[in-house]
Amino acid sequence: MTARPALIRIPRVFLDDHEARDLPTPVIRKTERYHDRIGADDPALPELVSDARHDAEGGIDTRAFPHLFGLVASARATLHAIRKSQETSA
Repeated sequence: MTARPALIRIPRVFLDDHEARDLPTPVIRKTERYHDRIGADDPALPELVSDARHDAEGGIDTRAFPHLFGLVASARATLHAIRKSQETSA
């Protein structure tokens, strides 16, 4: 019996924005109300992390663009979920 790869639960807001910009996006394995689950071994995961890091760590100035606060918060939550999944699998 082969083990299935772990799934990471990430906010849908950031994933939808990432996908809307035609960036390489992980395949959604399961959909929930406000979150999607993606595979921890998805080849598009590094691109998602890079994009989330850019938005979460100063790439978007929420003082100048307050309407993007939710996107930045979602990017931070995405990074947190991915980091947490990597810590538990190590």
